[in-house]
Amino acid sequence: MQIKGSHYPHPVLSDFSEALVDSLFDASFDTQVDGNMYRLRVDFTLVNEDLNTLIQKGKATYALHLECIGTRLRSLYRSREDNLVVEVPAQELDGRVEVCVFILASEDLEYTNRNFGEDYNGVTFFVQKGDVLAVGPEFRFVPPKDIDPLLKVPSIFAVQMNPHSDAPDLDVSLATPKVVILLSRKLFTDYQTLANVEEMKSVLATLIVLPALTYVLEEMNNDDMIDEYELQRWYQVLQDRLRELNLKGSGHSNLWVAQQLIGAPLSNALTDTKKLVMASGGGNE
Repeated sequence: MQIKGSHYPHPVLSDFSEALVDSLFDASFDTQVDGNMYRLRVDFTLVNEDLNTLIQKGKATYALHLECIGTRLRSLYRSREDNLVVEVPAQELDGRVEVCVFILASEDLEYTNRNFGEDYNGVTFFVQKGDVLAVGPEFRFVPPKDIDPLLKVPSIFAVQMNPHSDAPDLDVSLATPKVVILLSRKLFTDYQTLANVEEMKSVLATLIVLPALTYVLEEMNNDDMIDEYELQRWYQVLQDRLRELNLKGSGHSNLWVAQQLIGAPLSNALTDTKKLVMASGGGNE
């Protein structure tokens, strides 16, 4: 959210305007994980006697506007205290979150301020309930993944059937919180049958997840798409895992890195396939 001073028909205390002098509105911001909640805390600093008086009388209030790009959550929280603690369920925040702080009118006001600048000194403005009186700093953050249900790399994938009749056998979509692996109709039917066989999981990981993940790692280096990808949960999970395993900038191929991320499934796939062949009597001891 970009805040511009020209949006306001009356003087607003902000760091991008000189409408008020010898005044300050600032804030500090902190986030913590508490169970399945994100706890957001804002501490406000206000240096302006008239605005302080309006808040004390309940005619104005501090406010925090929260907007999550990934989930499209938009919420406004208010407080008459100089700090505000907000708890948000983990599932409501996914990807980048933008936070803005304000002072808002709590009722219609005939508003004047002894710290108005020279252009507005002595002038009274009609301000409606909800109008902005002060604009503080903006904050951006990506919620930590301590309570994210998709901590494990394999869990950021979803295998679905591609509904198009002329679909390729294998395709990948990166426009959702999970990496969606799209299989043609016939292959998806076969996949559903094999996915319930324990011994086939490593084989399917090698045949389907490994090439898809290799493609994803290549796309993560696509500068033209990075602004879109960083909003998705799969991107944050992979970035965290790459750092955890010291794989960022390792110099290895994306195929090699992909195998490390999902536990090098090829060896297990060959072993499991051999067991299946032996059990069916198709091999020799």
